[in-house]
Amino acid sequence: MGSFMAKVIALLAFRNEEKYLPGFFAHLRDYVSEFIVLDDNSTDRSVEIVRAQPNTTLLERRTQEPHPDHFFEVDNRRTLLQAALARSGQWALACDADERFETNFLKTLSRLPETGESAYALRVRDLWDAKDQYRVDGCWNEKAKFVLLPLLPFADYYPSHALHTRWPPPNIPCPDTNILDFHLYHLISLRRSDRRQRLEKFRTIDPHEQYQSWLGYDYLTDEKELEVTAIPAGRGFAILPEDAHLFV
Repeated sequence: MGSFMAKVIALLAFRNEEKYLPGFFAHLRDYVSEFIVLDDNSTDRSVEIVRAQPNTTLLERRTQEPHPDHFFEVDNRRTLLQAALARSGQWALACDADERFETNFLKTLSRLPETGESAYALRVRDLWDAKDQYRVDGCWNEKAKFVLLPLLPFADYYPSHALHTRWPPPNIPCPDTNILDFHLYHLISLRRSDRRQRLEKFRTIDPHEQYQSWLGYDYLTDEKELEVTAIPAGRGFAILPEDAHLFV
């Protein structure tokens, strides 16, 4: 692992992500100083996989009563950010197990200043039916996610059990001018079956579209205006052996 001008900590909350976790860790291991991850009641091999990872702190949420996916999303993020602050981290890289960062972006992490005031976003690119193309029609070409944020103390965060909130606390600015020209690739959209499963998941946990009233969830599988484009040369992500099974 190379030396870092700033301490970048990868943060992840997960639940039953055994098929994505090996590749997630392998993808980021050479670019971050450590991982802090939180298991939200997994019942598969996820925890076993995490325990085998170096430079990784595992936090766990165990509840007696079952709860739907994303129910503790805000609480989990708050817990992870507080843990990173306690470790004297300088920057956080907010992650999902099924996302892979453009390699060019990961290389910039070694050049981050030691301090920052604002968060930075990447363009989200949803892989669609192939590992080398993503969807670009309509809202699919407009998605951005604030994933790189300075670790600054915060008092307020978002309401518990809310959905689709940002990772950065409200006291950290997230200006549109901080959307970087790098891609964040979403793997969960690759297969039609996974897209359908994702739609049904959000229909179950947000049946009245309370948290996404401006868009709803049907767009996740609607292909009436489908348009895809190839990942530009030199703008991809490393497909490592740990992820090979995802693209068979």
